[in-house]
Amino acid sequence: MDSELKYKVTKKSDEDVIYLSGSVGERSLKVLNEIAVQVVGDRCRFNLKGIVNINSIGFGSWVHFFVRFSEEKVVIFEDCSYECLRQHVLSSALLSFGTVTSCFLPFWCDDCDVEVSVQLRTGTDRETFLDEVDKLSCSRCGGNLVVDEEPVLDFAIDMFTDSVDE
Repeated sequence: MDSELKYKVTKKSDEDVIYLSGSVGERSLKVLNEIAVQVVGDRCRFNLKGIVNINSIGFGSWVHFFVRFSEEKVVIFEDCSYECLRQHVLSSALLSFGTVTSCFLPFWCDDCDVEVSVQLRTGTDRETFLDEVDKLSCSRCGGNLVVDEEPVLDFAIDMFTDSVDE
């Protein structure tokens, strides 16, 4: 069973950085509301690398929270986990309340039969992004990496071709 949603709040220059981990589920709205009380600035960065699962009730809590929260704060999502991207592909509401600056995408190495999670950043044009993806190689064997799930790559291509104002 996956862990409940956990968080850590840190300060980084002019913004709060919230590191989320675990599962977004039945009790997540309470946790998100606890975060809202602690955030004092007008910019907030959510690091989503640690999100491992989002169930339907958690998804509803997420949307309910960010509808209100994003009206008062500039929201930035960074290091979005594969689970966040997968959920966003199913319903574009998940990450629509802020700017996505980076994410992790699953790739597969055919040579050594291993899945690799690769961090990719926004702020590049489509051609540059696709060129960078084509150049990815396995850290274990040096073989070429191929994307593990096409719908998530399609979303990332759309996301990466937009310029980002951080």
